[in-house]
Amino acid sequence: MLDQSFSSSNFNKIFLKENRKGNFDKSHFTQEYLDKHQAFKSTIGEKLSLKKTKTLTKEELDEFAERLENINTEKEEIRLSIFENYSNVINNQITPFQFKILYNSTKEVYTVENDAASYYAVKQLQRNIYKTFKVIQADRNRIIKQIFNIASDGFPKIIIKTDIKSFYESIPQDKLFEKIENNTLLSPFSQKLIKRLFYEFEDKKDKTKIPPKKGVPRGIGISAYLSELYMRDIDNEIKALEDVIYYARYVDDIIVIICPKTESTKRDYLYEIKNIICVKNNLTLKDGSDGEASKTEIIDLPKKGNYNKSFNYLRYCFNLKRTETTDNKSNFQLLLEISDNKIERYNERLKKSVTNYNQNSKYNEKEARNILIARLKFLTGNFHLNNNKRNVKSGVYYSNQMLKLNKVTYNSLKVLDRKLSTALRDLNPPPKIGIDKIKLKLFLMQKYSFQKGFNNKEKNFYSFKLNPRETSFYFKKFKRATNKFEVIKSIWK
Repeated sequence: MLDQSFSSSNFNKIFLKENRKGNFDKSHFTQEYLDKHQAFKSTIGEKLSLKKTKTLTKEELDEFAERLENINTEKEEIRLSIFENYSNVINNQITPFQFKILYNSTKEVYTVENDAASYYAVKQLQRNIYKTFKVIQADRNRIIKQIFNIASDGFPKIIIKTDIKSFYESIPQDKLFEKIENNTLLSPFSQKLIKRLFYEFEDKKDKTKIPPKKGVPRGIGISAYLSELYMRDIDNEIKALEDVIYYARYVDDIIVIICPKTESTKRDYLYEIKNIICVKNNLTLKDGSDGEASKTEIIDLPKKGNYNKSFNYLRYCFNLKRTETTDNKSNFQLLLEISDNKIERYNERLKKSVTNYNQNSKYNEKEARNILIARLKFLTGNFHLNNNKRNVKSGVYYSNQMLKLNKVTYNSLKVLDRKLSTALRDLNPPPKIGIDKIKLKLFLMQKYSFQKGFNNKEKNFYSFKLNPRETSFYFKKFKRATNKFEVIKSIWK
């Protein structure tokens, strides 16, 4: 049976899982624990240092293993004691535990106050909801691959793409609570904590933007799970519509692929989808009916005739082209590209990087050039995500890897390289130091390329770490400790 308790043993499991991801918040632990943590690292460092100068004997290796095991045991005892205190706070019957929600009006997101008890309470709630309701967010790459495979057969079909307006802010809380309460597997205390979190959300939310008794707090961990729970029946009802051969939803982005049996049996499929989402479940689609830009499209791919159509979904652009030949045969081609919006996002970052170089090179050209190069590496290359023990990779290849589905060449990366060239034309090194503008541009163009970064991801794989001089420089500039990822991205916000 699933242990849903907010106990020290469960918090320890959460800690171990998050620690493997590189998520370790020192503020959640006592100095005694941090000292043991440092002792463990120092012992490993001592062992590695000795191994560089000599071969350790079996006795020495056994001694190190015993020391490390003892420190680990002591660490776990201290950790469990700390977690027991957090558990007592959360489970207190005399003074019921309450979440404190903070609202960031700039980003329009909510966060739970960063105290340790709240952190572990939310994490345990997430685990309980996930395990009892079996909710999980869809995989973006898997969806793109499925759409590509279905659309590439060239058969007639109708593709409907739409978007739920203000998704998190529009979910009716009464219907959501009904779904939660109807599940007898979720523990009563978990349900009680969810209600307490929503009471706090109702108190803190901007009621000019979110009506009373509506919405889930965007930004808080459990909201993604709760929104998926609310949408589950909606998803299943749309999937069950006659003629629907594929349905997918990534958060609020919906795509439906329909294959009518005959031309004469076509129906108003969008009307049926709206009836399920809007009429029955009180949500709104971005269909232009409110005067705002529509994000609803119907792409009709007929059985006969020429067409050249495209649609964007999850930051990719699907280009579908059919050409009839004189001998009553047809050629069909599906080409996947990076979406126009994503290309423009890359372009804006390129231009801001060059502008930042031009501004700062007047004072310290070498430092300005170093950070420009780091930004070009970040945009055109690949890397491990910062402080991540799972070695999750990101970058131009890993963010756009579905382009590999194409059997022919694709144009997006060439477009990005042209935009890189255009941005670098505006480089303006200080004339006094004698750097040739054209030579600098050519050097950077030869060294960094979106096509090279994508097609040869291993060769164009970078590490982003501040050296001691940079650490000191940016500590003074930011007036706090930072890392190279933050420095690189600081001008793109």
